[in-house]
Amino acid sequence: MNDYAPRTSDSPVERALVARGWADIDAVERMGPALTRRHRVAALEADHERARAWYRPPVDDHVPEGMIARYETEANVVRYRRVVDFLSEGDHVFEIGLGYGYLATMMLREGRLGRYRGVDLAPGFVARTRVMLEVNDLLDGADAHEQNLYDVTRADLEAIGAHLLVCCEVIEHVPDPELALDTLARALPEGTDLLFSVPLVGRLEAVWGHGQIFGAARIREMLDHSGLVAHHVEVLHDTWALVLASTASAPSPRATTALEGIASIGPERFLAPAFRAMDNVPVAALPRADSRWTKRVGDPTVEPIAKDPEAEKPVRQSLRISARAERITRGPGRGWSASVGVAFAVPEGTKGVRLELDVPVTEDIAALHVEFRAAGERIGLWKWRPAVDGGRTASPTFLIAPGRSGTRLRRVPGARSEGADTVEVYALAREDQPIDFRILRWAWVS
Repeated sequence: MNDYAPRTSDSPVERALVARGWADIDAVERMGPALTRRHRVAALEADHERARAWYRPPVDDHVPEGMIARYETEANVVRYRRVVDFLSEGDHVFEIGLGYGYLATMMLREGRLGRYRGVDLAPGFVARTRVMLEVNDLLDGADAHEQNLYDVTRADLEAIGAHLLVCCEVIEHVPDPELALDTLARALPEGTDLLFSVPLVGRLEAVWGHGQIFGAARIREMLDHSGLVAHHVEVLHDTWALVLASTASAPSPRATTALEGIASIGPERFLAPAFRAMDNVPVAALPRADSRWTKRVGDPTVEPIAKDPEAEKPVRQSLRISARAERITRGPGRGWSASVGVAFAVPEGTKGVRLELDVPVTEDIAALHVEFRAAGERIGLWKWRPAVDGGRTASPTFLIAPGRSGTRLRRVPGARSEGADTVEVYALAREDQPIDFRILRWAWVS
């Protein structure tokens, strides 16, 4: 913990959006690249399509082909588009960290800046940026110079009347990011915003020029240390954390403008579930089918459970399935488990079931199975061991449906429920113990 009191925006809306931005960054960093790209596919594709439709490559015939490919990756094109969203026509921009000048070109050409100055510690990048601006006819009102980030001052920004200081993909390269952000904060004239980005945890860590790892917690602590107020925070294409900040707590018009640039995600990109409805039906009223798994037992019984009006949770038209195990000691079936079950006819169009089960004495039951059959052939099997996988509730609910694998009720590889005409719930006895379980509630999934 640090001793610096965090500063926040005066706007409750801006505060809420910033808080959600931090939470998004933390979530994608915890998930890692593979899970994030799978589960945020709708947003990633929308960002990329919006950026590609907008992007016009600069004149870059002087840039090595390998560098062009690097600067025009999906992530970088999205980054150029998103940074331009934060600009207003006529802005004066001071940029730290130039590379080959691609971002400078996009800001000058697409943002229609009034003035631009870029600085970089490396003379080679300064020279390459000047060439890039010259061949793209953007040198009017723009210049690039050699300068160390730690030497940037308020006077430097005031010299061009800067409205925005941009420092993207820089402070992961420097030896002291905290001091770097402190330096940028001190350099901000009143009314000037800072837009910066750093790689997310788990991203770009194979880049040898990067020597720092951040994460949402460290970035927030750096802002607090610098006395900066975050006005906008976002995950930038699952690669960077992008932050707009200033020394003022008043709401930022630039942050509001940038919200208008967030890619719209059409409903066709959203998750469409493999099933839509779970229709509750009284278990005792379900049409029965012949049980295949009532074997090696005596006195098998399937009976409705009477309602108890005084019970804390009254049971409604549920079923109790019970039997006395009969161990076979010789001949066919010797050593096999006794089992008892109840089978139901599956309505046409059903994709699965939701059921609530109760096993009063879990130690008596070796396993409880749910089997789906079509034309007499098994097509799916799910298994639950109550004594081992009992869970936190006495009567757990299980959902068997397309796209759901389950945890305690485990799907046998290759099992499916869709297309079944019969489903049977049955229990296997542990040794010669009696079998007793209940199906409390039931729903057809469609």
